[in-house]
Amino acid sequence: MPEATFENRLKPSEKEIESIKKHVAKARKILERHNKKLSGTFFGNFPCGACGNTSDILSKWLQSKGFKNIKYVSGQRGNTSHGWLEIEGIIIDITSDQFEDGLGDVYIGTNRIFHDTFLNQRFSDPDIAPTVEWTYSKFCDLMESEPQ
Repeated sequence: MPEATFENRLKPSEKEIESIKKHVAKARKILERHNKKLSGTFFGNFPCGACGNTSDILSKWLQSKGFKNIKYVSGQRGNTSHGWLEIEGIIIDITSDQFEDGLGDVYIGTNRIFHDTFLNQRFSDPDIAPTVEWTYSKFCDLMESEPQ
């Protein structure tokens, strides 16, 4: 049974936000502990340079748990890009700590000050590239098997 649905509502409930926080915090721990095991290519320097693939696998995980209306957002700041997820205006970012002015290892909130420094933002439906499917499968195994 799905944990949450956001259809026909503006914002997730507090209970749904707490559920998101648990999933996201666990995902961050899994990526920190197993970045090279998951993929040295995509996550070898996690969180640096891993925001796109991290957002993709996190969005697919959250969707598998019943969360909807997830958007992948990317923007540009100088020669640097960054990507994160949003659900109805709530930012979910587990790689902002790759930046000196980042918001820590896990940020879930509505304050846009940091994210708005990335210009030309594009919103799209998250999607996993075929080359990352195997990594996602390993990520799911770890999410299911490791304790919170």
